[in-house]
Amino acid sequence: MPHGLHTKPHYIKAGKMQELDVANLIEEMEAMSRKEHRELLRRMGILIAHLLKWTYQPTHRDDSWRRTILDQRQEINDLIEDSPSLANHFHDNEWLQKAWQRGVQQAAIETGIQILPQEPIWTATEIREKDFFAYE
Repeated sequence: MPHGLHTKPHYIKAGKMQELDVANLIEEMEAMSRKEHRELLRRMGILIAHLLKWTYQPTHRDDSWRRTILDQRQEINDLIEDSPSLANHFHDNEWLQKAWQRGVQQAAIETGIQILPQEPIWTATEIREKDFFAYE
């Protein structure tokens, strides 16, 4: 039996399905999927935190925050380009709320502001929009 995810495509492409440990392959694919989903949630939380900081601390705005916002948007787009099904999360209000809570928590820690909106004040589309900088 082949070991390692990198040898498996070789067997699939060669039509040697009998050489695969299908249960193991499914487990590895599910683990990769979970990792991608966590990465998307993490990046969305960082993006939301920086948009909140941008909004609630306008006197502290700088190129570093702008760069982080743009970088996170690009990373999110790259994740979706690699795995288009991840985009389904943007239509899931529960998922957006989870990402929002992560962003609020990070922004509160970094700014000391404890009164931040507990519900999303922007849509997933606005958050990801290339030229959207809240209340600029």
